[in-house]
Amino acid sequence: MPVPQATTPGPTVGGEADLGSAPPPPGPPAKVKKAKPSPPPQTALVDDQLIRLEWRPQHVEGNRGWGPMVQVPVIGPDKRPLSGHSLYTALGRNDLAEEYERRLAAKRIMGVGSALLLVSGIAVGLSAFAIHGCAQGDIKCWDDRDAQLRERFYWSGGLVLGGAVLGVASSAYSAHPVSRDELIGLIREHNAQIRNQPNVRFGAMALPGGGGLSLAGNF
Repeated sequence: MPVPQATTPGPTVGGEADLGSAPPPPGPPAKVKKAKPSPPPQTALVDDQLIRLEWRPQHVEGNRGWGPMVQVPVIGPDKRPLSGHSLYTALGRNDLAEEYERRLAAKRIMGVGSALLLVSGIAVGLSAFAIHGCAQGDIKCWDDRDAQLRERFYWSGGLVLGGAVLGVASSAYSAHPVSRDELIGLIREHNAQIRNQPNVRFGAMALPGGGGLSLAGNF
């Protein structure tokens, strides 16, 4: 007959034997709402409307390649480049923007005309090879052939020369209705006007247990 083994009583808590069950795990820590970082203070409340000049590699008008470093007008926090019509529109000068479009159209017409004159001159010059031949001793035929060669040579040279001159004029002709110094003056006037105009901005931010509003202005 097996002898029953004696059991050692465990420690008692509150008068009852401990069953050895582990205490329940602690609950997950409560999530603490973190305050969103406030935006950095702005030195000027109207920075996104100011126009600045930055040195950038900018391709020359009419050239697909990249040219030297030039000053490019930019606007906004993303520093969006401005050129031509968009520049004068941002300055609030719609009259200059329309004038720029007219001058740009004239510049393009001059470029197309230059190309057409050059092609026509080359074609006339090549057509000289198609002039009829003459039998030896036929003086009248040879005189007529020489006259045609001279005429086509003059036409070819004139067309090529005219195309070259028109091409140089097109390159030198600026689509901008104002000079660079005048443009810089317009940018300075625009920035001064933006800084002096009243400006009010509202802001909101989340805080632990609530939120807040901010009001800033330039008066």
